[in-house]
Amino acid sequence: MARRIVPITAGALAGMLLVAGAAHAISTSTRGCISASRATRKSCATQCTQDFKNNFVNCFGPGGSCASKCIATQAACQADPASAQTSCQAGCTAQLRSDLQACASGDAACGNTAKVNALKCNQGCALAAAPALQACNTAFSDCLQSCASKPN
Repeated sequence: MARRIVPITAGALAGMLLVAGAAHAISTSTRGCISASRATRKSCATQCTQDFKNNFVNCFGPGGSCASKCIATQAACQADPASAQTSCQAGCTAQLRSDLQACASGDAACGNTAKVNALKCNQGCALAAAPALQACNTAFSDCLQSCASKPN
């Protein structure tokens, strides 16, 4: 059985759009729920990170205190390069906002160029921080190797 293709006229399309109705703004109640959901996710992530650290340290048995020191040393090592990366990326975001405001209204090409430049900027920030962060991770691995572990 052959299917028949029926073209949609402009009038029919306009009628469908009218039936669909106008989009509604997000209500205050919905915004509050979204905010609460984000706070719950953040709390959960914080707790999960702490649970992971505790479980990770316990894997070393008698070397648990050594592993804790390795974790603390790694966190301290990563603080400066991570902070520099965050600061650099904040600069990229500020530049993106400025570039987007400078674009003429509706100029998609200008907006796309601004976004690509921001992406390149953020990648540059990550690349600049990568060697220091990698050195911290290598030192962390070496530190863990020196910790006693549970017998097999």
